Amino acid sequence: MKIILSLLFLTYFLSCDSKAPTQTTMEQEQATIHQEPPSTHGQESLSPGTVLLNVKILETFESKQSICGLDKNNVCAIEIMEVIETSSGIVNAPSKNQQIRVSFLLPMENMEANTVYEVKAKESLCPDASTTYFTVLRHKKLD
Repeated sequence: MKIILSLLFLTYFLSCDSKAPTQTTMEQEQATIHQEPPSTHGQESLSPGTVLLNVKILETFESKQSICGLDKNNVCAIEIMEVIETSSGIVNAPSKNQQIRVSFLLPMENMEANTVYEVKAKESLCPDASTTYFTVLRHKKLD
């Protein structure tokens, strides 16, 4: 009987978690939770499948244009001047001096040819699933 009680007593103490959180551990966890993410030199972090580019507008189109067999409004022909940042999940990464057509999510107002913009664009899969195209989510004119 003593053996059974000793085994139960020993099992109970060995199964208890002896690493109860201390005050300093809890303070460290709270400090970690409230920390801001590391700065990326003034740039916002990109969601998967997006790129940040400096582009030059070559031509704007007033009517719908075909991109990947899809009719899109707000289409521009651009030349990529600089690839600033690419996120994970990019299938066909754009390169410097590449000329492509992109669609803008919002209407293009006062966009002129030979003007440089910083754009954030999302890559999308074409219906044939063999190529991709970019949709500009936001743009900012560079001086």
